[in-house]
Amino acid sequence: MNIWVCVSKQFSQNKLLRQIIAEAGVCAEEVDTRGQLELMLQLLTHGKKIFLVLDDVWAADVWEDLLRNPLQGAAAGSKVLITTRFESVAKQVGSVHLHPVARMTSVEGWFLLCKKVFVHGEEFGEMESLMDLGLRIVERCCHLPLAIKVVGGALRGKGRNREEWEEVLHRRTRSSSILPEDMKDDEVMEALHLSYEDLPPHLKQCFLYLSLFPEDHWIAEGFVETRTECDALTLEQTGYEYFKELVSRSLLQPEFSAVEGAQCKMHDLLRSLAQFLAEDENFFSNTSKLGGVSPKLRRLSISDGDASIDQEALKSKECLRTLFLFKNPHGGSVLRDDVVETLRTLRVLDLREAHIDELPHSINKLRHLRYLDVSGTAIRKLPESVAGLRSLQFLLLKNCSNIRALPIGITKLKNLRALELYDGTEIDQMPKGIGGMTELRNLKDFVVDRVERTLDELGPLVNLRLLAISKLERVSDKEGARNAALHDKPLTYLGLQSTLPVVASCDEEVKSRMVDVFDGLRPPLSLQYLDIVGYMGNALPTWMWSSTASTSVSPIHNLTCIILNRCMNFSQLPPLGLLLHLKTLWINGAYAVTSAISSTYQDVTTACTDATVLFPKLEMLCFIDMPNLQEIWGWERDDKGENLKAFPRLRDLYFEDCPKLRRLPNCFSSRLKFLHIIECSALMEVGNRIVAECLTVSDSKTDELPPWLGQVSIDPCAGDGVPFLVLMLRFCLLKRMMRQKEEDPENSEGDWYTIKRFPRGYVRATDEESAFLTYQNPSFFNTNVQITPCSSGGEERENKRQRAITLVDPAKMFS
Repeated sequence: MNIWVCVSKQFSQNKLLRQIIAEAGVCAEEVDTRGQLELMLQLLTHGKKIFLVLDDVWAADVWEDLLRNPLQGAAAGSKVLITTRFESVAKQVGSVHLHPVARMTSVEGWFLLCKKVFVHGEEFGEMESLMDLGLRIVERCCHLPLAIKVVGGALRGKGRNREEWEEVLHRRTRSSSILPEDMKDDEVMEALHLSYEDLPPHLKQCFLYLSLFPEDHWIAEGFVETRTECDALTLEQTGYEYFKELVSRSLLQPEFSAVEGAQCKMHDLLRSLAQFLAEDENFFSNTSKLGGVSPKLRRLSISDGDASIDQEALKSKECLRTLFLFKNPHGGSVLRDDVVETLRTLRVLDLREAHIDELPHSINKLRHLRYLDVSGTAIRKLPESVAGLRSLQFLLLKNCSNIRALPIGITKLKNLRALELYDGTEIDQMPKGIGGMTELRNLKDFVVDRVERTLDELGPLVNLRLLAISKLERVSDKEGARNAALHDKPLTYLGLQSTLPVVASCDEEVKSRMVDVFDGLRPPLSLQYLDIVGYMGNALPTWMWSSTASTSVSPIHNLTCIILNRCMNFSQLPPLGLLLHLKTLWINGAYAVTSAISSTYQDVTTACTDATVLFPKLEMLCFIDMPNLQEIWGWERDDKGENLKAFPRLRDLYFEDCPKLRRLPNCFSSRLKFLHIIECSALMEVGNRIVAECLTVSDSKTDELPPWLGQVSIDPCAGDGVPFLVLMLRFCLLKRMMRQKEEDPENSEGDWYTIKRFPRGYVRATDEESAFLTYQNPSFFNTNVQITPCSSGGEERENKRQRAITLVDPAKMFS
């Protein structure tokens, strides 16, 4: 068993355990706690010969405190290979052999440099005139790939200009004199510093900022500015251009999460360099030495930790522009009137999850403040003096459950670009005059007024990109909704939320009005993300039913994500399969829907050609808490409809709490990564062409295996079927399977036979801390459930040969 994982400096124990288990070919996404993950790893590796690579280890505790015990049952001859930049770590984990890694050859380094400078390989031949300089650069980078890539990023904009290449080569020599003594002999650091020196001033500041802060701070500090008055790019778009430039220079590594969107990483060495250079630029993050720091300190980060903050030392930092107190337990001691009044140059104040329950009245003294984040705090209200923050551009109040109202004067903040009030912040109504805050790009949530009952205030906000509206049940009619003029805004995200009544049903007049209101909220063509919560109408808005959904004139044509949450009354879904860009479809709590792909597709399929594909780009499909969902296809199809292609790119398919779902058709024939079937007790049939890397099944309400489990195709040699099964069921069923394994393992009618068909299986009880793991090839079985002979009183049992099953402490399993 070969396993390779990257550990890095900051790692999550549970995430690392999941990565190791996943590399071994087992899905652990449904396992929550460290104890359960360690148990799963024990079962997986016990008695097996493994080769584990732990890449980029910074501290020995990853082995000593986390992995040694779960892996102690591995077979003799197992090996663990650790890569680390510290010889001390290698010795602390008890390494028996140390192997220094060879560096790239000159030719390999030259080709890597060319590849980074010129993306198109056909240009390599034109680089011969620069090869002598290139080889010298490779030599100066000590043949290290990261250094070569970063210097290549600096050379990319210089083309084949020999003079500029020579300047870069010579500048590298000069740059080493700037570094501290412990970095001067580090060839990588010297090369990275050269790339930093090549950045224009505005990107240098952004790069340094990344050493202390997460996202969203560049604009607030003034690093991102529009180039000219006639420049069409917004500040946010300009910031994205900065981000792309840093990526192209290999100073950042872009990532994308289906849940959280675009993200980025910074290499540990680059972060170390940024932290060193940031100190020289008056960045600081060590509160214990705050008193000895220059009064010209500009940026201070004090996160977590138990150390108290020296208020007198902080008051002396009159040039401070950024104060970051993320999760700080002493945040309240900083926000005193006498401290705040001395920080008049502050532009960024980040108090996320800090221990505070109020803001001082003197907050209005911070005339230059552009960014204020109090998300996740116990703050009860914003002081009226916040209206004096005329330069404020970002006000973030997410997950502030104690806040019930906004100060009336907040509408005086004419430069505000983002106002975030969602994720647990329960505002009952908005202050009058929000419509005058025309610089807003991000407004989540706008709460409908219980008296005015219209969306008139949204009309003038023509720059909105992200908008969420709540309490839509208060809107009086369609005209009141139309006044929001959503179709005229450059929206990419739209969230529409109604508060459901206490009882599950509401009268027909309310349902009809909600249909009219949502019809009046027709979105623009630019919309990409639609999130509807608590919709009470009997039918979804007409703009979601457009017969031209596959053309560019439909308002939902460009959607990539649709979430319908707790929309209990509509019974049919629109033909969303025609959306060419849709990647995620999440439906939760659609109580009245009986078929996912309804008869509305009948008219569509009559015009389909053999090349027509439904849901052509869909990657994630979820149906959750749908008590009346019975089938996927909702009509009797002719031959053409039966052969209609669908879901060619689907990777994640979830069915959860769908107790009436009867069958899964063959339309789910793409190679899935995850197929989850949770609490779907009526399911009797699955398509025989379903292929998934991991099938997760859970049913806590029955003592029988799902009848369809024996139908799943198993053909690992052809790459078809399901190679790995995760099964969560009641302990009594787990006991029965283990008895069958012991007493009659070849019985083709038993539950154990159904499970052992799968190449790999992990079976866990939902009501006990018990599990077993089975492999088909090579044959392997392990469990933390011990089977022992019956006691002398066993004669009273129905079967004298029946064995009792007792649980073993997982910590003592392999001792």
